[in-house]
Amino acid sequence: MAKIESESALISAGGTFKVSCWNGTDQVINNETVTYSSGAWTSEQTHIWPDGATLTFFAHANAGTGASNIAMANTGVTMSYTVPNSEEAQTDVLVGTYSGTGGSNGTATINFSHPMTNVIIKKGTLPDGYVISDITLSGIKKSGSLSFNGTASTWSGLGTDGSFTKEFSPAPGTELAGYMFIPQETEMTISVSITGETDPFTATTDVDWSAGKCYTYTLNIANPEPGDHNLSLDVSVQDMTTNDPVSIVVE
Repeated sequence: MAKIESESALISAGGTFKVSCWNGTDQVINNETVTYSSGAWTSEQTHIWPDGATLTFFAHANAGTGASNIAMANTGVTMSYTVPNSEEAQTDVLVGTYSGTGGSNGTATINFSHPMTNVIIKKGTLPDGYVISDITLSGIKKSGSLSFNGTASTWSGLGTDGSFTKEFSPAPGTELAGYMFIPQETEMTISVSITGETDPFTATTDVDWSAGKCYTYTLNIANPEPGDHNLSLDVSVQDMTTNDPVSIVVE
């Protein structure tokens, strides 16, 4: 999972996005691929900006294997999404828009935003000799439908709860995992297995994740008494960085 928080990161992630455009209700660009090359973003075909017309653009990028039924209309972007089980297969989906009057050699500056939630898991304080062998996050809804109207991203039809497990060999560093999840309210359980321990250490917490936010959970285990397998969590929240605007030229 790699966050896309700048134009250069979008270029590194493949340097493409999909765009459609409308002049009122008349579609003038239909789901074209825009590619970065030689210092500029260029659509598949050359388009003439109607003199004095206000054009509305919608775009999406980096949808990955989790997205399906992607559609763009003059009112926004919609898609179905299922979070891949593999952390590496999860993507920082982007949706964007622009509306304006261009005239000759008009430039459409697409402003992208993050409809997903970034969840980072970090290792905190552990007793000496404790080595994490795996972590599991459960109680997380894995599927839903996204609607982006140019101002906000809304999720609906969230599916049943699922779980995400990551195993470690060799022993992990401080950052254990970085996920891209669907924004949601749920009760999440984090389980941590320790090498040589029969039972995992667990913590359950209510979450209310918002789109475009990054939630960092730091896992701590105090010196436990026999039979004590409680895990404590420190939580911090910050905004995902706003992306640099991406400009395409419509002649």
